[in-house]
Amino acid sequence: MGPPLPLLLLAPAAPVVPEAVVGACIALGIGVGMVVLEKEKAFFASPPKGPLPIYRPTNMSVDTEKCAHTLREEARKEIGIDSINHFNFGIVGNSGTGKSALINALTQVRPGDPNYATEGEAETTLEITSYKLTNHAVVWDVPGVGTAKTPPDTYVTKNKLYAFDVIVVCTADRFTEGELRVAAELKKWKTPIVFVRTKTDIALDSKLGRLGTAKRSDKIGNAKRELRSETEAAIRPQLIPYDYGTSQIFFVSSWVLRAIQDPRDPSHTWDEYDEETLDELRKIKRLRQFEMDEISLFMYIAKTASIRRGGGAEN
Repeated sequence: MGPPLPLLLLAPAAPVVPEAVVGACIALGIGVGMVVLEKEKAFFASPPKGPLPIYRPTNMSVDTEKCAHTLREEARKEIGIDSINHFNFGIVGNSGTGKSALINALTQVRPGDPNYATEGEAETTLEITSYKLTNHAVVWDVPGVGTAKTPPDTYVTKNKLYAFDVIVVCTADRFTEGELRVAAELKKWKTPIVFVRTKTDIALDSKLGRLGTAKRSDKIGNAKRELRSETEAAIRPQLIPYDYGTSQIFFVSSWVLRAIQDPRDPSHTWDEYDEETLDELRKIKRLRQFEMDEISLFMYIAKTASIRRGGGAEN
């Protein structure tokens, strides 16, 4: 067993985009989100400074003699994960939570691309699958918790989740008991977890239709506050019994994440575009108004991975 992880690793504060960066982006007419996300992805272009530390549970009744090297090697052989030369991020969530859409938004691919994660309301992920983010970072689509093939009790060891830098647990409503049991098991392995409320654009759209005739910017702000409040009320009580009561819940939309990373500027003179492009720009402009924690989530994950690897990320 290694020494306990520092408290900062278990719950680093969500990063804030510096005002200087915001001002520079506004002056240049480019999106803040795109600049920040590209910066975070850029550091993943280099390999980690060290191998991923693995901390076995103290009460582990099986394989207690296995060292971190052995566990890393087993994970490499069984699922193909390289936790020495690559950063690895696992996306967990049941069908309908939008985890595959989130992966595609992060990797910026479209249907037909070999790196595309199949999306659908039914469970489409039957085996753990990897998707390249950068030359030295991989996003993994992990099968949903609680199926016949993936019961919660063996989920962490079967999918080798202890070999990941960060695990992202997605929900579009509430977390299942199985997901919470997995989170509790990962805490024993000291594997960082991020809780994400997905499909926020759909929820905000629905709320805007019920907020009357107020100014649109005010309505969007009110809708975001209402969504946070309702989600906190529903999810926070679920997390407390599993010792995650103070963990941040990130609010994310895969469509908003795509819009943030689109290099086009919807504020340009629109008469220079054809109708199809205009429709795309209108959609981008509208989706960017729904931005909540998309940038903070990526910065948080990068910072956490950096700490785990001994400063592998320069933030």
